Amino acid sequence: MSSIGGHTLYIISGRLHPLAPVLETITRPGVDGVAFRDIGTRSRPQRIVTLADFDTAAAARTAMAAYHALRGTIATVVDETGVSWPVAVLDVETPELRTYGACAGGLGSAASGRTGLAAVWLLQAAAVATLP
Repeated sequence: MSSIGGHTLYIISGRLHPLAPVLETITRPGVDGVAFRDIGTRSRPQRIVTLADFDTAAAARTAMAAYHALRGTIATVVDETGVSWPVAVLDVETPELRTYGACAGGLGSAASGRTGLAAVWLLQAAAVATLP
């Protein structure tokens, strides 16, 4: 089961770019060619879309607040294959909270009245598991 910061997710869509060496280009006027300087390992920020379902709208609103509390922290992402890695949570938007009269599948236990919570995360792979 996928999760971000310990919050279980029904769907996680998108892939994080792994840390990789980043080179800076060095040029000088009047000198042919270029040189490169290794400035360390980095990853690009990546948008990840998630969907979670809850038995009640109140539980979904509680999760929404918990998602927003992760901004500015290092959290662990676990993908659908069970692989985990640390990420910086740069931002999270929760554009949709929707209650369904009945639905099939999902993570909730109620036969009807489930609430779906969509979220768009801006995550960046981190080299460390905690902030200094």
